Amino acid sequence: MSGANSQPRPSLRTVVQGIIDSQQSRAFVQPAAGRAPLLLRVKGTLMCEEYDKRHELRVMNCAGGPQAAESFDQYMQVVMGEIVALRDAIVVALQSDTDQDDWSWDDLLQEWWCEGLGLILAHLGVPWPLSPALNNVNIRAFDDLGEDRDAVAIDTRQILHDAMDLLTERCMFDTIDTYTLFDGLHEADGSVETCRDGLCWAVAGEGEFDPDFGKDPDADADY
Repeated sequence: MSGANSQPRPSLRTVVQGIIDSQQSRAFVQPAAGRAPLLLRVKGTLMCEEYDKRHELRVMNCAGGPQAAESFDQYMQVVMGEIVALRDAIVVALQSDTDQDDWSWDDLLQEWWCEGLGLILAHLGVPWPLSPALNNVNIRAFDDLGEDRDAVAIDTRQILHDAMDLLTERCMFDTIDTYTLFDGLHEADGSVETCRDGLCWAVAGEGEFDPDFGKDPDADADY
């Protein structure tokens, strides 16, 4: 333990609760009553064609109230903002009594990050399959952000893409083969392919999903 700071280290739960309690202070979305819901639609393919679920993507506005996200990019900016706030709080908490040159620094950082990230995503209600992908965001992805958080511009889609690649790598030869994020007809499109079946997902407003979303392109082919 460093003698430079005799303050006891807060627990991870205390750090996470601090992020939750201060969420409104980071909110940038202006209140907008009556906005139509923005939906993450998850549709099964192959052996799970009957699966079709919709999850509303909501954000906290500046008044502290929940409302429908205006777009997928806005939703991801809000979520990523809370992830960055968690990163900052963890680094500050561990700096209080841990020498960063100590061999255990990175191990402790990763341990707190993995657990804390899961708690924040659960609090935000991030739906599947976005939640497991974001749970693989690398804390080192934010090392070069600088100190001025108001000036930070985060490429949320690239971070999500990288996290999905990492999840695919970690799950290879297990139940999940590939997580993908790609350019499609909706605000966001992606898929999850497993060893036996799969699903596709997209983000759009109700009534704005492509009529052929989730359909096997070969299903109506003539043979």
